[in-house]
Amino acid sequence: MPRVFFFILIGAAAVALAVGLIFYSTADAHLELRGEILQTRVLPLEESSVLAVLDFRATNPSRLRYVVQQVSARVQKEDGQWVDGITISRTDMNRVFEVQSQVGAKHNEMLVLKDGIAPGATVDRMAAARFPLPEAEFEKRRGLVLRVQEIDARGETEVSELKEKR
Repeated sequence: MPRVFFFILIGAAAVALAVGLIFYSTADAHLELRGEILQTRVLPLEESSVLAVLDFRATNPSRLRYVVQQVSARVQKEDGQWVDGITISRTDMNRVFEVQSQVGAKHNEMLVLKDGIAPGATVDRMAAARFPLPEAEFEKRRGLVLRVQEIDARGETEVSELKEKR
């Protein structure tokens, strides 16, 4: 009888080792971006809207290339309600930098559709969005989130969120 328990124990240890090795070997195959919004520049557009330019740093910790499918931004108002922004294109942002000195200098390239981030790489990029909020209300925000969506080779969508440090 004790011999049976010995073999059961060895079998359970072998299964646990196999499961652990599988988890360890696939840990860096998960596609995600890690990072944060480093700076938010705000340009009032009208009385009821602002343009937010987000400079951020992102790291791709996986061993796979991260290819951007979509970039979006959300702001959490003072009352806790979330408001989605309308993402601004690279071409439009280039025009903004040409004619609006208030927004400051262009420090980084825009993160846009089909941009790739190499495995293990850290990049500094920029995104911009128009929010339907007055400047005073936007400045009182609780938080700001940049959502970067990737589609992997299997067709599954992965969304990473980079938050503003405040």
